[in-house]
Amino acid sequence: MKTSILKFNILLLFFLIFSCNDFVEVDFPTNQLPSLYVFENETTANGAILNLYSELRDNSIYNGKLSSSSILFGLYADELDYYGNPTSGLNDIYLHHIDTNNTEVKTIWTNSYKLIYMANASIQGLENSHFSSKNTLMAEALFFRAFMHFSLYTIYNEIPYIKSTDYLVNSKCYKNSQSEIYANLIEDLENALVLLQDANINTNTRINKFTIYALLAKIHLYNKEWNKAINYSDLIIHSNRFQLVNDINTEFLKNSTSTIFQLKTAKEGSPTNEAPIFTITGQNPNNIALTKNFLNSFENGDLRKIYWVKSSSNGNWFFSSKYKQINTLASSSEYSIVFRLPEIFLIRAEAYVNTNKKNEAISDINSIRNKAGLNGISNTNENLFEAILNERQHELFCEHGNRWFDLKRFGLLSQTLLPLKPSFQDFHQYFPIPESEIILNQNLLPQNQGY
Repeated sequence: MKTSILKFNILLLFFLIFSCNDFVEVDFPTNQLPSLYVFENETTANGAILNLYSELRDNSIYNGKLSSSSILFGLYADELDYYGNPTSGLNDIYLHHIDTNNTEVKTIWTNSYKLIYMANASIQGLENSHFSSKNTLMAEALFFRAFMHFSLYTIYNEIPYIKSTDYLVNSKCYKNSQSEIYANLIEDLENALVLLQDANINTNTRINKFTIYALLAKIHLYNKEWNKAINYSDLIIHSNRFQLVNDINTEFLKNSTSTIFQLKTAKEGSPTNEAPIFTITGQNPNNIALTKNFLNSFENGDLRKIYWVKSSSNGNWFFSSKYKQINTLASSSEYSIVFRLPEIFLIRAEAYVNTNKKNEAISDINSIRNKAGLNGISNTNENLFEAILNERQHELFCEHGNRWFDLKRFGLLSQTLLPLKPSFQDFHQYFPIPESEIILNQNLLPQNQGY
């Protein structure tokens, strides 16, 4: 027992060190990490991996808070208006006034690489482990490493793909090219699939093969590898483990049939991070509200507007009400969803259009429209790309910045944002690399265009 307590305390110290230092400043002696002791024991090793989930939920861009991709890129795009502190980094993002010293830009970079460092330490620590769950834990760590690198790439463009825990190596790393980043992503995720097999198959709160399929489908969509995006989408849709909900008001409950991967709340009974941030409890917003343009873009009778959009007490402001529990209960009714089935249908629909499978694309689009109480589109004279973008806008709003990344992928940033945000410029499609990181590592040059 004393040995277990000692190892657990080492684990806590190990991750507390991560949480208190910038990634580039973590200064352990080269290749001598306390994690090596942690991963000798299955219980403490599992605790280390569970800590990755906690970090993703609480400190990454998937944290559901004001610093999350759901809000940052909702403000950066056309989903959200900002009513908070006018001198904050959030306001600069909303107005497209960001620079290389923006606090939010730096926080995303720093916290993402912290999580990557933690994943790498887990991978390194597990290499010499011998307990039965070693492969499962290794696969989970590989997923986290890939997931955070993919997220960084979509935000900053070329970034270093870090696989080492060696401070001296990492402090002088160079940016990887797009092709190198994609190759590393696929390698990590395919290795994770081999290691994972059917582990965690009966839960959606830990990574299983369907979580990895979902990320691979999205990666291949972004890389315009249409057939691969279809194949990984098929593995999810044809598994019969997930179903589109019959009652759209249940879509975001923790037992929803459409959820592929979700993050548990910090304590059972607590609300998600998203619910109290998005909800306007009084007459006026504290920080954010949905834009009028977005509200006016819904078709009449769209159940997503009826159930997923609510108003302030005076009816003047509107907010995303996908997550509804804002107070502590005996049991949490919702967890924070990362991947759900409707997104997979829309990934496949887009890939179908790009492979000239028009009827199949229409079928997938209509599956989502019918769920929302809308009539299906016909197969005559429809702009299917426009139809897909429309469904993605109304199905995935305020979820992990999907709207921003869709406008970028479809080449519609200027057309959509310039009438709303006069300060928008084309180079805003990527955030700048934080100036503080370039000062520490000149190999991160050149800076992204325009900054």
